[in-house]
Amino acid sequence: MLLANENKVKINYIVSDFSNLTYQDEFFDAIAFIFTHFPGEQKAGYFNQLKNYLKPGGLVIFEALSKNHIKYQQNSGVGGPGDINMLYSIEEIETFFSDFSISEISESEQNFMRDYS
Repeated sequence: MLLANENKVKINYIVSDFSNLTYQDEFFDAIAFIFTHFPGEQKAGYFNQLKNYLKPGGLVIFEALSKNHIKYQQNSGVGGPGDINMLYSIEEIETFFSDFSISEISESEQNFMRDYS
């Protein structure tokens, strides 16, 4: 929030259960999906509904665990959904956002393990 204040940018963020969202269409300038994992059978419908809340020319920021993450969950201490259908592939994201201009999309491995000994 400090960076936003320094640049006189107003950020309105909501943490909510999806079923409680009731916004007008074209309400937001940007929507960020940060580790937003929906049940597999509901993902497409949820993203279609959420896209309606975005103003034309709006920005989507999307960060999530890929389907390849499931192999790391065999190690203790690695989190994330245990259901591969809640994880994402690049192709799936491209399908959900096919009506958007995608400026960057990639998949990478990050190691956030720390030695607490």
